[in-house]
Amino acid sequence: MKKLIVILIMFFIASSGTYSQTGFRIRLLGNLNPYPVSGYSALWGYTASNGREYAILGCYNGTSFIDITDSTNIHEADYLPIPPGVGGSLREMKTYSHYAYIVSEGNNSNIQVVDLQYLPDSIRYVGKIVVGNHSTTHTISQSGPYLYLHGSNAAFSSGVAVLDLTVNPEAPVLRGKWDELYVHDSRIVNDTIWACNIINGKISIIDARNKDSLRTIRDWVNIPQPNLIHNIALTNDRRYALVTDEEGFPTPGRLRVWNVSDLSNITYVTSFDPTPFENAVVHNIEIYNNFAFLAYYSAGVKVLNISNPENPVEIGWYDTYPENNSGAGCWAVYYFPSSGKIIASDMFRGLFVLSPDLSNPVTTLPRVDFTVEKPEVFIRDSIRLIDMTEGIPVTWQWTVTGAQTKTSIQRHPKFAFDSAGFYNVKLRATNSFGSDSISKTNVFEVKNISLASFLIVNPVSFTTIPTNPNDTGRVLFKWRKSVNHPDLIHKMNFKKVTGTNEVSILSGNNGRDTAALLTKGYLDTLAFQFRLNDDSVHVYFRVKAYLGTDSVTSSTVLIILVRNHTGIHTISEIIPNEYKLYNNYPNPFNPATKIAFDIPSNSKVRIVVYNMLGREEVTLINENLAYGSYEYTFDASGLNSGIYLVRLTSGSFNSVIKIVLIK
Repeated sequence: MKKLIVILIMFFIASSGTYSQTGFRIRLLGNLNPYPVSGYSALWGYTASNGREYAILGCYNGTSFIDITDSTNIHEADYLPIPPGVGGSLREMKTYSHYAYIVSEGNNSNIQVVDLQYLPDSIRYVGKIVVGNHSTTHTISQSGPYLYLHGSNAAFSSGVAVLDLTVNPEAPVLRGKWDELYVHDSRIVNDTIWACNIINGKISIIDARNKDSLRTIRDWVNIPQPNLIHNIALTNDRRYALVTDEEGFPTPGRLRVWNVSDLSNITYVTSFDPTPFENAVVHNIEIYNNFAFLAYYSAGVKVLNISNPENPVEIGWYDTYPENNSGAGCWAVYYFPSSGKIIASDMFRGLFVLSPDLSNPVTTLPRVDFTVEKPEVFIRDSIRLIDMTEGIPVTWQWTVTGAQTKTSIQRHPKFAFDSAGFYNVKLRATNSFGSDSISKTNVFEVKNISLASFLIVNPVSFTTIPTNPNDTGRVLFKWRKSVNHPDLIHKMNFKKVTGTNEVSILSGNNGRDTAALLTKGYLDTLAFQFRLNDDSVHVYFRVKAYLGTDSVTSSTVLIILVRNHTGIHTISEIIPNEYKLYNNYPNPFNPATKIAFDIPSNSKVRIVVYNMLGREEVTLINENLAYGSYEYTFDASGLNSGIYLVRLTSGSFNSVIKIVLIK
């Protein structure tokens, strides 16, 4: 299996080309991308008792434990896959003592508990812990010997649930819950929960001193624009709260600063503008002393000096995905104070280990440098030049020469060109100490637009995908880009192999993304639309790229959608004249019998088995079915001998048969 993973990684690297990283006052120590096909989500840091440092990286199908102690030998120490029967999903984690606690929104993911004390050799998987009727969780926080689960399955708690680790860290105990509003994430400081109510645009302050009885203190709306509030952190003196807006309309989400020194008079202070990435959306934040470490979806990592929280000053940045500034990118960030390292997770690039310069920039003789937003663009596509001059310059003079000549006095100018070719750039920067300049040749290339053929990366042909209408697990569809252009639009196309029916949908970010995570429930809907043959359907998947009036189609892969509905089989696709529930055969039976029924139109069908007292024993089917004749094999091994009623309902139709189980 290890050999297969290595081969897949080598194939990805060889076929995807190279990419460059860029940053200012933050240095790259290493980048590890162990599972490029599946993608990544959150991360957290862990420092062992012997001082070794580890990154815990959330992958779509598991969790990677990476030793970052030696910057020259960053490597995966161990990997924990998702448990059998659990859907892949985005992952969140926190640590307490020498344990890690991992949650996700994958079906029945519960809480994975991991013992870290045996690193760097390996981890010890304690197990998947089930607490009450808990199943899924969006995020997790930790403070002292307590875990705080947010946005769990509704039957458990969609707000905040507190788990106690004091007796046994390997067996968390449920304490209190707070369910007044949905909670996306929270920060716990001095037994006070600062909860992000993403749907309502509010922050709720909750008294958690009594872990069995959580009490609301107050809440406030995250004005001036109540965007989707994701994360929050407080300054060390607890006088200021820094709130991240995950996304926003009509303007991008921003970092907002609030004065919370007086809870009866919480006031808005300012927002941080991430120039030169004006459209960047902030996701997560961590604060250590006078520094805020931020993860931006489309601008990577940013470090702010917040010694004066009312005037945050950016002192460094590193873009983990410089060629895509429209959505994908950095998910989470963590700071190790002992070594001064930053770890960051990029949704497609994996783990980045960084070394920031946390000293305050000072005014000295300028030392000029700059970078370019991307190394190549197409005609009439904009490109930004980014100043990276040290010494705090106050004026800039840019001169761009090539097929056209352009100039600017802005710090981070943006240009568009009508003529193809390579362009040279000269920058002179000045302050009261003097000036400095630098010239670079062939800095970027402006290309004529030409759509090229491109390949589907995932899934590969003949992939079998089990589906179910209630399955929220997701499948990654990923492809190469035809050309690098911001106006390139992608439509995903699904077509039944033996039919003419097609379904087309835009990829994420209004068609601009080259990947999409589709739920198995949605794929089940596709299988339903395409009609099934013996519970499976063969489907062609391809992507069509559009740029203006031009278009090009990707390679085609064949996928097999298998509706994972235990026991149900399609007998005929001829449209029946009416609804009908047939008597089962055999009857009496032990332990299995076949139940046949007709559905004359696409409709929601529910078949339930009741005992003679009218109590529901088991639901056999509760889903949308296409018209046709079906047969369900009912295995009654779990029931006692006796007489049972089987009821089929669909719309206004209702029919009952009697079955006899004899053991």
